[in-house]
Amino acid sequence: EYILVPLARLSTKPSGLSHQKAAASALVGTTAYQITTVCAAVSKGQKILVLGGAGSVGCIVIGVAKQIGATVATTASERNKEWVSSLGADIIIDYHKKKWFEEEELKGYDAIIDTIGEENACENGLSSGVLKSDGRFVSIANFAVGFDPDSHPTLKYKAFYCLSNNPAHQDKVAEGIIDGSIKTRLDKEFPFTDEGVRELLKTQESGNPQGKLTLKIA
Repeated sequence: EYILVPLARLSTKPSGLSHQKAAASALVGTTAYQITTVCAAVSKGQKILVLGGAGSVGCIVIGVAKQIGATVATTASERNKEWVSSLGADIIIDYHKKKWFEEEELKGYDAIIDTIGEENACENGLSSGVLKSDGRFVSIANFAVGFDPDSHPTLKYKAFYCLSNNPAHQDKVAEGIIDGSIKTRLDKEFPFTDEGVRELLKTQESGNPQGKLTLKIA
């Protein structure tokens, strides 16, 4: 089966990137790059909080932000602490034990990037002083945040965001994965068979994967 795709929407897979990693990083990588550099507009010396730093988008957000020169705090569970630390996160909050908006060390952050859809995250960030009153808040998992970036009276950006196809952004992420400044985690590859697809979905629904699940088409 074939489909026509405009060439301008595609990236060439670099030789140093495996087919599995390329497939697993294209969409999440583009999303992570755009919410970090465009929506949150992260710049060198700024402080950002990533909610869900161990996830497939969150881990790339951390890598991109560290490339830029930002200080990064993130939430993660104990089982993912070592992984998130390897990404370069400066502060790691175990969300099973602590509430990030009650942490005294998290004050005056320039942006909060929500990759998990945490309820009332923006409100908690502002009321606690974690997020600057003129900071930025972006979510990729909570429609309730709204869709108008200019909707908040003081924040520079507050909205739900869905990626926009951009090969140049895909290429930037690919370069980072190859040089090691951006890391992504693969969990398991499944064969493209009825049994393989069922097993992939079962694994995904279990909530236990620690990385991307991929199907090997050929």
